[in-house]
Amino acid sequence: MLVEGPVAVTNEVLLLLQPHIREPILSNRPQGPLELPSSETRTLILRDVGALNGEDQRRLLEWLGGTGSHTQVLSTTEHSLFARASGGLFDIALYYRLNVMLLHVGSIESPRPAV
Repeated sequence: MLVEGPVAVTNEVLLLLQPHIREPILSNRPQGPLELPSSETRTLILRDVGALNGEDQRRLLEWLGGTGSHTQVLSTTEHSLFARASGGLFDIALYYRLNVMLLHVGSIESPRPAV
């Protein structure tokens, strides 16, 4: 699930979802290099996924295709990842991998395209 919106609101959404996600839970904020679990984690919460650099985006996509393939991923961002991916600032394959379900809360930098 990808949650887009202001940090305070996305944090509230994560709190509301907590009783419904699989344990054990690993929560990660991108402060330095992205740390990915080497063992099976049931739920990985990635806060501010839009701030990941290109190398960490590549590593995350590879991890999701291997070790993390059975991991439930909840990611948050205060940026429109669609706009960033369209502009080449975010890996498009990773965007579609994270965007299994998009929950847009509050306002973000650009409007969503009509589908």
